[in-house]
Amino acid sequence: MENMQTISPDLEFIRNIKKAGGQDVKKCYQCATCAAVCSISPAQQPFPRKEMLLAGWGQKDELFKDPDIWLCHQCNDCTIYCPRGAKPGDVLAAVRFNVFENFAFPSFMGRALANPKALPLLILAPMIIIAALIWGATRGDFSFLNEKIVYSKLLPHIWIEAFFIPGSILTALLALAGLLRFWKGLETPSLWTPHPRPLPQGERGFREVLDGAVATVKDLLTHGSLRDCGTNKPRAWAHLLVFFGFIGAAATAGLAVLAMRLFHLDPPIPLAHPIKWLGNASAVLGIAGIFNPGLKAGRHSCSRLHNLLLPHRHRLFSFVLCPLFQVCPHVLPDPGSC
Repeated sequence: MENMQTISPDLEFIRNIKKAGGQDVKKCYQCATCAAVCSISPAQQPFPRKEMLLAGWGQKDELFKDPDIWLCHQCNDCTIYCPRGAKPGDVLAAVRFNVFENFAFPSFMGRALANPKALPLLILAPMIIIAALIWGATRGDFSFLNEKIVYSKLLPHIWIEAFFIPGSILTALLALAGLLRFWKGLETPSLWTPHPRPLPQGERGFREVLDGAVATVKDLLTHGSLRDCGTNKPRAWAHLLVFFGFIGAAATAGLAVLAMRLFHLDPPIPLAHPIKWLGNASAVLGIAGIFNPGLKAGRHSCSRLHNLLLPHRHRLFSFVLCPLFQVCPHVLPDPGSC
């Protein structure tokens, strides 16, 4: 009797899960079919059965510090085999959506990105900033457009770098602040891990983390875990195309800046230049991935809100955490949970 614990459901959290795409969470009757068919479910504490239980009972705090929710790639094998149609994949996606909203820093940004009504304003804000920069650089005089096109006359490179480089750094710091808030929650005791084990220390601990990091990078580059899925296996190739398309685009931007600053390459970069080849190839990969039939096929059983409204940085955040927590269990406060 001394070990009894009173559980109080968070009804608002349950409503939020349903609103974010997990509307069938209450259909679950804990048969554990989902945990049995999942190809990446840990043997020690299989998921998503326990997550479905916690979600159905509105245990927000327990789910928010449960690292296993980030193992799910939402391949929806569990959803296909669920005899009750509870759609565990969509429920876990909705839980992750709420985790992002809760730990985002500053908090109002998390709420804004989760609110469809705020999307027009979020899209309009950067457009207004860019327009203001252009107006400040040109003073409203666009007569140079009748001459040879030189983009730096419209918006000087120094203005772009002075504004967007600090902005990128600030964004990274805010993302780090949100990640630290999330990590702090992982270190607190829970129903499943009453005594979280600390991170491994010393040379052995460093080696374990390093090995896990190498395996994580390999999994990211090959999408190995996502290709293990059965129901939405074609989606892995679409994700790969988009993934390398974004990497190539980022590399193109970085190389272009270096070429202009270090080698005095005058823009616009010629079509025959290797940097232009990389940029065009990256664009082709990204577009091919977006319009790939495999990506569309993978959406048939996913939450509409999760797929259309979930911010890209959250997708990247969850995609990095998924393989990280699967192949690098020692970076978790409780390695046994993976």
